[in-house]
Amino acid sequence: MQETVYTQTREIEESHWWFLGMREIYRKQLDRIAASEGGRAAPGEPPRRVLDVGCGTGGNLALLESFGRPYGIDYSLSAAAFTRDRGWPVVFVGSATELPMPDRAVDLVTALGVIEHVPDDVAMLEEMRRVAKPGGHLLLMTSAHRWMWSTHDDAVHHVRRYRRSELERRVIVSGWQIEQVTYVNAFLFPAIAAVRLLQRLLPDRTTESDVGMSGFFVPPRPVNQVLAGLLSFEGSLMRIGSIPFGVGLIVRARCPYDSAPESP
Repeated sequence: MQETVYTQTREIEESHWWFLGMREIYRKQLDRIAASEGGRAAPGEPPRRVLDVGCGTGGNLALLESFGRPYGIDYSLSAAAFTRDRGWPVVFVGSATELPMPDRAVDLVTALGVIEHVPDDVAMLEEMRRVAKPGGHLLLMTSAHRWMWSTHDDAVHHVRRYRRSELERRVIVSGWQIEQVTYVNAFLFPAIAAVRLLQRLLPDRTTESDVGMSGFFVPPRPVNQVLAGLLSFEGSLMRIGSIPFGVGLIVRARCPYDSAPESP
């Protein structure tokens, strides 16, 4: 991504409805993962390890700490610096396809808005499986629908947006066992889809000033709270079943117990 995007993200990720609402969705997914492990780790037990791949400015690490000891990795020195400034000292700088972790080292690996930036997404998924313990978990969030491509995707250097079947196939091929695939941001999907389609009909007026978190600003507080609440409610709906449409996709998966790292 553009380095300016990290600065812009750091400025709004504690207050913008999308970040607030998505963290609530992640929290509810973490609750389901913890329940499958018999609950949160008891006092005295070795802490679980969590690796957040593409941690950005570290906005999700405090949430992930509720599940285990979080570690972050990002390819950007600027992102790592922001994350360390927030009090998270264990932040690696490196590639999502060459993780600085030994085999079978972590209980949960997350990639929240990352895989759409990576050219070799299967290699990334396989690498995350390599570092996951047998029975360990994957929590993934990404962008959906190629036809929704916009100037924002260009600005933040997305490589692709996914069809659901395409993402499922790549997760399975990489050796993960899917537990849930669901769309997200469904309530705003009609409005966002209409805007994206309208943008296709209008002349391209993108300028250099448009790069970065294009379209991201904090709306008035009542609107911000309502939008965050809608996303949080979607997180509750996901406990009942998968949402059939939306702007993004979430995958929760598990590393098979008989999984073994491939020989070089």
